Amino acid sequence: MQREAYRPVTAHFSKDPAYARAVRLLLTILLVCAAATLSPPALAGTSADQRLADRYAPVVALREQKKECGPGEPYRPISVEAVLGNSEVTLRGPGKGDPVVKTGPTGADLFGKGKGYYLDFPGNPLDPGCTYEKEARRWNGTRRPVVYAHVATQEGHPNKLALQYWFFYVFNDFNNKHESDWEMIQLVFHTPDAGAALDAHPYEVAYSQHEGGERAAWDDEKLQKDGTHVIVYPAGGSHADYYSTAVWLGRSGSEGFGCDDTSPPSVTVKPKAVLVPTAVESASDPYAWLGFTGRWGQREAGFNNGPTGPSTKSQWLRPIRWEENKLRPSSVQIPALHSLGPSVAGFFCGAVAAGSNVLTFTQQRPLLAVAILLGALALVALILTRTRWSPIQTESIESRRTIGQILRTAFRLYRTHRRLFLGLGAIFLPIGALFTGIEALLFEHLLGLSGLSGSRSGIGDVLGAGIGGLGALIAAAIVVSATAVALSKLSQGEVPQVRDVYRAVWARFWLLVSAVLRAGVTVIVLALTLVGTPVAVERAVRWAFVAQVCMLGDQPPSTPLRESAQITRSSWWRTFALTSVMNFPVVVLALVIGSVFLFLVSSAPLYFVELISSCVFALAYPYVGIATTLLYFDLVLSRPEPAPSTEPALA
Repeated sequence: MQREAYRPVTAHFSKDPAYARAVRLLLTILLVCAAATLSPPALAGTSADQRLADRYAPVVALREQKKECGPGEPYRPISVEAVLGNSEVTLRGPGKGDPVVKTGPTGADLFGKGKGYYLDFPGNPLDPGCTYEKEARRWNGTRRPVVYAHVATQEGHPNKLALQYWFFYVFNDFNNKHESDWEMIQLVFHTPDAGAALDAHPYEVAYSQHEGGERAAWDDEKLQKDGTHVIVYPAGGSHADYYSTAVWLGRSGSEGFGCDDTSPPSVTVKPKAVLVPTAVESASDPYAWLGFTGRWGQREAGFNNGPTGPSTKSQWLRPIRWEENKLRPSSVQIPALHSLGPSVAGFFCGAVAAGSNVLTFTQQRPLLAVAILLGALALVALILTRTRWSPIQTESIESRRTIGQILRTAFRLYRTHRRLFLGLGAIFLPIGALFTGIEALLFEHLLGLSGLSGSRSGIGDVLGAGIGGLGALIAAAIVVSATAVALSKLSQGEVPQVRDVYRAVWARFWLLVSAVLRAGVTVIVLALTLVGTPVAVERAVRWAFVAQVCMLGDQPPSTPLRESAQITRSSWWRTFALTSVMNFPVVVLALVIGSVFLFLVSSAPLYFVELISSCVFALAYPYVGIATTLLYFDLVLSRPEPAPSTEPALA
């Protein structure tokens, strides 16, 4: 009983349920107060806007870069804090020589600055090298990738809400080159505010691409998701955003002019969503940089100028109008399948890139560019004056001629017998259809590779180039063989029919194919080694007359490659000059015409454009066959007669 008297009073109350509830309530209140006191940012992060931004924060799949300064995408979407307050960055303003306004400008320094002001990073955007890549990596340090979330509405659309994510990159290294790059994606909800959006799903998702963009429904198959997080594929260099891996064709300002590449392999990053306001009112605002309407990169002419920031874009204040009026439902993918001959789309991509490089070079070194152009024109003029162009000899086909005479005589013969030679060149079209069908069968049915989806793989590229190149090689050899047979008959006073010419070709078809394939495979293998490229060129010229050797001899030769090499032995440079003059312009002409058609008729299917290119080959390649056969006749006639034997005749 004595011990019971000394027991603490609280022990009696601890058995009371009401007392226990009161204690738990008191502890809860104390914990909430402590959390509010110690972690105000955490509390702020529980706002509906922030929860919505976190729920749908995108996954960014960038092209893998295995080696520093090597192929792939080196830039990550990072915080603007990497460049703001950075002593290596300057803010320049209006005035003579663009004077420095501030070194290491902060967001407060940028606030309210507009036209004429720009940020200037170390380095030359027109000749970037690896400078910006190394700077971006060093400036960002260990910071986590960042995406800026912006929740926006638009007057006149009370029940629509846009959730935007803005990506900031240090450099744009595409056909246009500029310091800083801003890209974005947008999710749209049928709700009036973020709180309601938390109980719904977006109905549409838009990805920005250059001056335009592309949209997809939330349940569209092309939109890839990781749970509620959409997956974005920024194109290498340009950072234009796409829905999958492919090479994308751009033929306008909204699509981008050139080709965007999101092809695999890819590496994924999950940026932190940082919520920003629609507008800032003062330089003291943590996001005062949103009030900067100048350029985020060095000022340059044309499309190399540094970009303006998010708050200057139409989608920032009018997101619903932007999505409904300025975006397209799909982008044009370059298929893995290859048409006969070089790809028009591939040529278009390369030509745009080369043209951009030339323009950039001219912008940097105008006097040197003019000097190079004048030198090239002088070289062409010199070459044209080094040959004799007259007279044209069409009566005696097997004659000696200069290169100029060969070119003019070939054109006259083509024009005179155009029905014959057009019929011979038409073989390009069925051969092209045959090899395209083989590619489709191999890719889609046997290997399971998607030929039309735009998906690319190492196997697909090698097979596509191999099969397409094989078709081009065989078609060219057949047309040249047919024109050689036709010229031989014309020299004998006979105007043959197309079917008779091809009967003669068929009689030695397998000899021709085996010789052409041996020559072609050897040249390709040598060229792929890079160091063997000079040997590949040398062999290609020596074997330039394999088709004529196979067709025009009285007896089929057992070694057509050796026979062709003997004919060109003392005339390698002359053969090189003519075959280059003939083949290169024809190929370029076909690709240029296809590219112009591709650009002007943007709605045309890609394979229809490739067919246009194949038609040009069908029209022009007989002329190549005529000219090379006339050179063959010239070289055969110029070969020295074998010396008579001095041995006594046998009795």
